[in-house]
Amino acid sequence: MPVVDTWHKTVKQPDGSKVEERSAAYGRGKRWAARYRDDNGNQKSPKFKTKAAAEAHLKRAEGDLQRGQYVDPKAGDVKLRDFAEEVLSNASLDESSRDEMRRRLRRHVFPELGGKAMRAVRPSMVQAWLRGRLDQLGEQTVKTVFQNLSMVFQVAVDDEIIGRNPCRSGSVKAPTVPRRKVEPWSVERVAAIMTALPSYCRAVVAPGAGCGMRQGEVFGLAADDVEFLHRNVIVRRQIKMVRNRWVFAPPKGGKERDVPLPRHVADVLSQHIADRPPVEVTLPWREPGGSPVTARLIFTTRRGKHLNKTTFNAYVWKPALVEVGVLPRPAEGQRIPAAHDKGFHQLRHHYASLTLDEGVSIRALAEYLGHSDPGFTLRTYAHMMPSSDGRARDAIDRAWSANTPPASAPDVRPDGTDGGGHTP
Repeated sequence: MPVVDTWHKTVKQPDGSKVEERSAAYGRGKRWAARYRDDNGNQKSPKFKTKAAAEAHLKRAEGDLQRGQYVDPKAGDVKLRDFAEEVLSNASLDESSRDEMRRRLRRHVFPELGGKAMRAVRPSMVQAWLRGRLDQLGEQTVKTVFQNLSMVFQVAVDDEIIGRNPCRSGSVKAPTVPRRKVEPWSVERVAAIMTALPSYCRAVVAPGAGCGMRQGEVFGLAADDVEFLHRNVIVRRQIKMVRNRWVFAPPKGGKERDVPLPRHVADVLSQHIADRPPVEVTLPWREPGGSPVTARLIFTTRRGKHLNKTTFNAYVWKPALVEVGVLPRPAEGQRIPAAHDKGFHQLRHHYASLTLDEGVSIRALAEYLGHSDPGFTLRTYAHMMPSSDGRARDAIDRAWSANTPPASAPDVRPDGTDGGGHTP
């Protein structure tokens, strides 16, 4: 694997001798080429201004080839935008997650970094990009986008497009999101919101607050998912948006689950079904082009269409929160302010607080909520668990209530004498 002077060539003379002459490239471009073959057998000839630089590159390339760490310098010329789009197309994600990640990258990453070559993105550029996003967006949003960007670069490292992931450099400080304690709503507040909702959708609160179901799962609840006799709800589907189309999809995490049906929720659902019989609604499964699936939905609009969170949250949920004083009433002509921490998800927190207070275990609660990791459930709701102090005291008192020896009784040895050698 030699270093070659591209400005000169060796010419064989008639007498068999060799003479060095100027080549056609003399005086143009970089002079020295480091020639070698990569691990696929392809010839590589990167050029350098000095012989020392070419020799240094050749030495590094030989070492990387021997260690199996060689990265073709030209492979990193691909633009970040193009490589990210390819990664997203091949990633093992459901269509909704793929769509969300693509939207985030296109909105928050590509305008600043998308046109740069993968190998040209330095840790300092990533840090500057992070700082700019934090001036415009919340910490959680920036953290999510940063994780998506880091995933793209890591795929490039794994594919030997680049040598290292700039997002994982020690100089890049990912945003930290302070963990905020969940403050659950009281029964009185949830009941007031339920009353403030229009009659056609008032009952949606019951499975949210009484079964811990997510908003999309409540909207996708069908008549045959509710087992009134066995007092059980089967969470089979949700309604979600994929590429600007509403679809039926499996619950978050991809698994169906059973949730105990409280009598209160059963009564509310029974009355709602009697007043507004379920309506057959057909939507594609998982993605806009998916197979059509029909379900007899319990909750629909006044026109018999499925509920969707965009319209429901803006024109039904938030006005109800204003009505009961959870959100301030906007000035004339103004929109109701955002309610990120006062959404339908608060009903799940309400459910968690009540069940934990009654002694339901974290593992059982995780199953009811559809959490794949009980540790996440514990981290989220640990502060809602009732104090263990009293329970610990009562447990010891119950166990020892009939076995505690009198504190003033004399010591008795195996020979029947006390500590002073006398028989008590």
